[in-house]
Formats: sequence, C-alpha cells, structure tokens
Amino acid sequence: MKRQPIPEQRDEISEKIAWLTEGIFRIGPYRVGLDPIIGLVPGAGDLVTALAAIVIVQRGIALGIPRGAIARMTLNVVIDAVVGAIPFLGDLFDFAFKANTKNLGILRESIRGERRAGRDWLFVGAVMVTLVAALILPILVLYWVAQAVITSRV
Repeated sequence: MKRQPIPEQRDEISEKIAWLTEGIFRIGPYRVGLDPIIGLVPGAGDLVTALAAIVIVQRGIALGIPRGAIARMTLNVVIDAVVGAIPFLGDLFDFAFKANTKNLGILRESIRGERRAGRDWLFVGAVMVTLVAALILPILVLYWVAQAVITSRV
C-alpha cells in the first residue's frame, strides 16, 4: 500500500534541524550552522551531525515521499558523513556541502509533488557507477602492471 504525501508545504522538525546544523549563523553572505563546529570533535562530532541528518531522511519516509528522493537524501547524508570524517578537508567540506539544506529542498519539492524521480535515480546511479569504477580501476591497473612485469621477465 503506497502512502500519499501529506499536502502541507513544510515539515517543522526538518526545517529546524537544517537551520541549526547549517544556517544558524551569518558570516558575511554565508550561512553556517553547528555542523562544521560539532564536526571538529574527532569521531563523535561527525556521528552526531550524521544522526541529525538521518532524522530529516526519516521524516521524508514518514511523509511518504518517493523512494528515489529518499535514496538521493540518504546519499547526501553518506557523502557528508564520509567526506566530513576526513581530518581538516572534511571540516572545510562541511562549510560548503550542506546536506541537510539539500535534503530539506528535496523534502519540500517531494511534499508539493514537484520532484522528478528520474533526476534522483540518475544522480544515485551516477554515484554508484563512479564508486564501482573507483574500486575496479585500481585492480585493473595492478593487473596490467603485474602482466607487464611478468611478460618483461620472460
């Protein structure tokens, strides 16, 4: 049984999480939240901000938004958590990549029925192809190097 999206335009819980984590402070023309600040705490900071981000995804599931949108939102959280866990680079990344704001936009569009599922699945597919290529390419390079070494000795 497929759930129908609720006709309301806003989800107050998701709005508050996105604002706290990514927009509570204004620094010149930029908005910054607690995400990059909490992320400075090694290990635990990124876990806490990822859990906050998961709440927005869970709200989308509860509101019955399409699976493609949920997949895209989940991927945004994973990208933010994985790159955010890299020392220094991850902290800089947290200032630029605002997963919760992106996910809030996806949630809003989905609630209004304006989100195109094909666009979300295309993004998810492109990321998956990139990950597979990133895993397979080093293996192929090692194989070719090994072949070159073996054939040069004969």
